[in-house]
Amino acid sequence: MMNLRRPLRLGRRAWLGGSLGILAGGCVKKSAIMARDFATRTRPAPAGVRLEPAPPGGVYWMRVLSAKVPARTANGRLWDEVGGWPDPKVLIEADGIKLLETSGVPNTMKPKFEDGPSGNFEIAQEAKMTITLFDADTLNDRPIGRKQFRAPTEVEAATGTMTIDVGKVGNPGTVTIAVEPAHPLIGLGFDYELFETKPVVSKVLKHGPAARVGVQVGDVLVGARDVLFRDLDAKAIKSAINSITTEEVQLIVQHEGGTTENFSIAEGPIYALYEEWGDVP
Repeated sequence: MMNLRRPLRLGRRAWLGGSLGILAGGCVKKSAIMARDFATRTRPAPAGVRLEPAPPGGVYWMRVLSAKVPARTANGRLWDEVGGWPDPKVLIEADGIKLLETSGVPNTMKPKFEDGPSGNFEIAQEAKMTITLFDADTLNDRPIGRKQFRAPTEVEAATGTMTIDVGKVGNPGTVTIAVEPAHPLIGLGFDYELFETKPVVSKVLKHGPAARVGVQVGDVLVGARDVLFRDLDAKAIKSAINSITTEEVQLIVQHEGGTTENFSIAEGPIYALYEEWGDVP
């Protein structure tokens, strides 16, 4: 079983101070209402199965694979002149914002980042990408080489890798990264909080089934499968939401503006972004 960052959370409690208005079944104001926070079920996508919808354009799965360190340091000295082999690490940025950063691999000129972070990233084609190879240090990482490069395209995603030159003339060095279409998880793609027996959507993953049908943060979940949640206790509500699987059901929500809407929803592919979810295998 793959290790997912967001397993189903059971029984985590948080106290909400101040007054809070809750929609659906009347506006009820309470002070310091106890909320229980839950994530809908999420699991790895089955291998080799074609999923619909396909990965969205401009979203790529990336991981740093390996590097070849230049024979000389950034200031032109041989490595044995500065105390031995480097501890290489890699940082990837887009428009100055960190996307991926590996840990240092000790004492090597050809590191492999086998346990490095990986995830889905939404990258505009005009983004200014930068990759930096460092010699990792506890106090201050020392740059070895840095290079700007263009954002990935469907061509790189089909090829599976990009190799970027981070060295200089006469002192070559490279970093190789995996680039693939976004990797999916399977689920509904939202979290909710239970305020007593009022389930309120607290998070919606951008490229998941809930977002695709129009569920929004702040929506109150009114009912599913022709069952109104106001007639259920908290345990039954959680069970009813968990029972939504790959077969479409009608989900009734009340938006923050007060309007009620019915959605047909089922578990499907979630192309969760790194900023939302973290590592995706």
